[in-house]
Amino acid sequence: MPQLQASLIIPTFRRDEWVKQCLQRALNQIVPPLEIIVIDQTLVRSEETKRVFDELSQNPKIKWIRQELASVTRARNLAANIAKADILIFVDDDVYFEKDFIEQHLSFYQSSDVVSVAGQVSVFPDNHPCRKKPEIKWKDDETFNSLPYNDRQRVFKIQGCNWSVKRDVYISLGGVDEAFEGPSWGEEDDFACRMGEDHTILFSERARVVHFRAAVGGCRIEPTQNHTDLQKWTCVFTFMFRHGFWLGKRDEAGRPVPQPWIQRWYQALRHTLLIKKNVLRPWKCLLGVSTLFEAISQSKKLANRPVRFTTVEP
Repeated sequence: MPQLQASLIIPTFRRDEWVKQCLQRALNQIVPPLEIIVIDQTLVRSEETKRVFDELSQNPKIKWIRQELASVTRARNLAANIAKADILIFVDDDVYFEKDFIEQHLSFYQSSDVVSVAGQVSVFPDNHPCRKKPEIKWKDDETFNSLPYNDRQRVFKIQGCNWSVKRDVYISLGGVDEAFEGPSWGEEDDFACRMGEDHTILFSERARVVHFRAAVGGCRIEPTQNHTDLQKWTCVFTFMFRHGFWLGKRDEAGRPVPQPWIQRWYQALRHTLLIKKNVLRPWKCLLGVSTLFEAISQSKKLANRPVRFTTVEP
């Protein structure tokens, strides 16, 4: 079997300190990626940071692509379009991984049945200082929240901050759907559902990242809360209308669990209009009703139309 190679894809938005460290780890792999594709969506940064990134972009391994429209789904698809390797590895800009990270992902593709790998994700608690400063070191006995699967277990769910897929499969399925805008909530689950039972996703305990979940940047794109609510709620209902189940209801392998329609709607509303901050302040529920109806109206249209996929470079 020919030696497989990987394109490491890193969308970044307003997380300059985190992405610098991420790139340093990417350039120090035992099995180096064929290329590192950075989709840079940060429009304003200091002159010193510009100089550092200009130097990094001169590295022949790094393809530095500017994207003015901040959208993680569009960033993934743009990178997939220009990628040269057989395997696409997607990571967030605020993750830590070991020197054998690329090697561990690629090792799963020795089997022709495997089309995607869901890597282990360990996350810090909400109040951990690493969420604000990436250079802070954590303790060896640090308590993380990690995914509950077994190594090499077949799963039906992926985490956007650490997964890989065969490029030809990604392209044939239309990539991630760019209808999932703003927070892009559920875009990777939508892709996993479209892979379905016909494509095998295996879980890797060793292809692990520590996810800082940085308190700035990422998918925090829109400055107004109402607009962010509309985008997130549209993502929730688009997923529900398209796949017929609530996003969070899964079995032990991450396989979707069928639900009665009333339960689906109840769960969806609990994660949109009836979130805690609104329930505690009933007037916020009233203000959110128009946003809810607009989200439902938009999502019905989005759920029934073909997947949106960017096919041109910026």
